[in-house]
Amino acid sequence: MTKALETAWEKVEKKDLLKYADLFFKRLNPTLVRDQKKLNAQVYNSPEIVGMFFEFVPLGKQIKRINFIETDYKKILELALVDKDHFSAKKSIKGFLEKSFFCVKLNRKIHWHQVIAFLDLHEITHAMLIAGRNTPIKFTKP
Repeated sequence: MTKALETAWEKVEKKDLLKYADLFFKRLNPTLVRDQKKLNAQVYNSPEIVGMFFEFVPLGKQIKRINFIETDYKKILELALVDKDHFSAKKSIKGFLEKSFFCVKLNRKIHWHQVIAFLDLHEITHAMLIAGRNTPIKFTKP
């Protein structure tokens, strides 16, 4: 097995998650400014999976842009309203909650690479457009 392939299956590092989230910030924050909103990310990390939950918050609110929280995989799946059996079959779940959206994936570098972030960003923004929303703030629970 090549070194690159071995590296791809290692656990994701904080710097990779920062790059992944940064792409979403750069693309969505300029749009949210007109509604006096900005994007915030909560990253729930476990040895098995990682959940990145993006929330729309008021523009003036002073909070960290990204928060890292160590937890177990059950808590992450609970936050995403997903049962364990459904997740193991899909390996990657993206969804929308009331004022947020999320990506839950296996804790492997290959799933959180910046190239994958472009694909995920496209999928999420496409879903926003299909929903017919002018802004990505008015989501409803699935």
